[in-house]
Amino acid sequence: ELGKIISGFVLAVTAIIFIMGIFVRSDGILKNFMTSVAVAVAAIPEGLPAVVTIIMAMGVQRMSKKNVVIRKLKSVETLGGCSVICSDKTGTLTLNKMRVTELRCDESCKTKILQCMLACTTVKGEKGAYIGDPTEIALKIYADDNGFDKPFTRLAEIPFTSERKMMTVAADFDGERCNFVKGAPDILIEKCSFVLTGEGVKPLTKEFKRKITEENNAMSDDALRVLGFAYRSFDGAALEEGLIFLGLCGMTDGIKEGVKEAVAECKAAGVATVMITGDHVRTAFSIAKKLGIAEDMSEVISGEQLDSLPARERERAIADCRVFARVSPKHKNMIVKALKKRGKVVAMTGDGINDAPSIKTADIGIAMGKSGTDVTKSASDMVIADDNFTTIVAAVKEGRRISANIRKTIQFFLSTNLAEVLAILIASLVFFKFDFLLSTQLLWLNLITDSFPVLALGMEKEDADIMNRPPVRAEKSLFSKSSIASIAFFGLYITAVTVGVYAVGLKLYGNEVATALTFLTLSFLELFHAFNIRSERQSIFKCGIFTNKILLATVALGILVNVLLAISPFAGAFGLVSLTWRHWLAAVGLAASVIPVGEIYKLILRAVTRRKKKASPI
Repeated sequence: ELGKIISGFVLAVTAIIFIMGIFVRSDGILKNFMTSVAVAVAAIPEGLPAVVTIIMAMGVQRMSKKNVVIRKLKSVETLGGCSVICSDKTGTLTLNKMRVTELRCDESCKTKILQCMLACTTVKGEKGAYIGDPTEIALKIYADDNGFDKPFTRLAEIPFTSERKMMTVAADFDGERCNFVKGAPDILIEKCSFVLTGEGVKPLTKEFKRKITEENNAMSDDALRVLGFAYRSFDGAALEEGLIFLGLCGMTDGIKEGVKEAVAECKAAGVATVMITGDHVRTAFSIAKKLGIAEDMSEVISGEQLDSLPARERERAIADCRVFARVSPKHKNMIVKALKKRGKVVAMTGDGINDAPSIKTADIGIAMGKSGTDVTKSASDMVIADDNFTTIVAAVKEGRRISANIRKTIQFFLSTNLAEVLAILIASLVFFKFDFLLSTQLLWLNLITDSFPVLALGMEKEDADIMNRPPVRAEKSLFSKSSIASIAFFGLYITAVTVGVYAVGLKLYGNEVATALTFLTLSFLELFHAFNIRSERQSIFKCGIFTNKILLATVALGILVNVLLAISPFAGAFGLVSLTWRHWLAAVGLAASVIPVGEIYKLILRAVTRRKKKASPI
């Protein structure tokens, strides 16, 4: 869209200049063609794609030092507009170091539960150095701590799936063959017909179910992950019906350091944090409340509830909720699509193979470096090396800095190129009998003067309040009212000074001096304007004059190169004549005026913003 606007404007201006040259000045087709091409080259910021790519590449390098591996360059800029982060709970928000802290069962059931804990694991390794799923490792360690390490023979197995939320293993302990089942209590209890008590096996009545549900809810409210255990006799096949309920265990998983603060930082930045977990609704809410993700149970919904809702209500529920419990990978994809449909820029984390579709669908797919599978990493846009939510927030902050710096370089290119084209157009219409800027001068301005400050602008530090602003899509921020106003204001001011210098110089000193004076003034104007671009609203003095030393160096180098050109033997090739010290003083002084004018513009802008804030209802 930007390319179309620039191309259309440039073609119109070059056509006018070409026609004016042919019919009014009678310069000949070749000279007019060369001038028109020079204007087109000057107007089109052909260096912009390269500069933007370099800025993003430098951002990738900075992110790599913060445990972020960028796989797709475009995601660097997309991060700056991120409005929703959908994060897994386990391992990203929490430590993923489970520990059994509570066991609720009759004492007579403990041996059977320990058998179930031991059988229903796929943990490898020796005691003290187990390898496997953290939940299963916690169960294995609990059995070890209770001195239970009996050998058994595995007879059959129904592996755990996120849809069933259960695992069944048929095992032989000293000749006793049983089907052992562990899983989510609310699902497991529906598969049970009996319960083991101190008085033996009894039918699982409504009263027993109520007590088990209350105990499950109580532990979930304490932010514990709760597992249920059951068994039945083995009759040659692994079965999950007619089970005998044994009891519950609660496991704790500590919250990672800095996550709560990172969630608060996201909130201040207008970025919603969404927690996705396979845990019970109450467990999920308890942890989300501790982290500041959710304040009320109305912000929590389960995968089963999502499935039961009509499409329109489901989309509304997804937009309103901040915690999704008891979900499967298919729900992740559903959540991402619904949020994107509402215009959100969505980042989605994942580690398993089944997470790949949702990561691919998201605007920014984030794979976990430690726990993520190769399939998930291949589908992602970026990989978090330390599996930490705080790293994601740091990446968003860096993305905002990069996005802002890209916007600054585009504003610089557009405002200076607009000034060049408007100045040439006005001069062609008003001073058509005289030479304004030569084609070689225009090419010098575009290839040398414009190129010096842009990379330095790309290395600008972030504004202090960058994480206190609402997120904005990269394409929308470029065409925002404030961006267009800034481009137009500075473009018109530089045009006015340039044309004014030429008009006065033409009257007082003649065409050759006027052209040389105009060229140098415009060169210095563009270089000094880089200081205005450093921040859209903040004063250059608040940003710190010496905080971007590279920009100071490039502007100084740009001035030096232009001075050397003007006094070198090559000056004649660029249509430059010898100037007096008064001419040089006028060129530098008028060019430097763009900085105080920029300060006044920003002062007015800040005043208008404050007035709007006061006028807006709280």
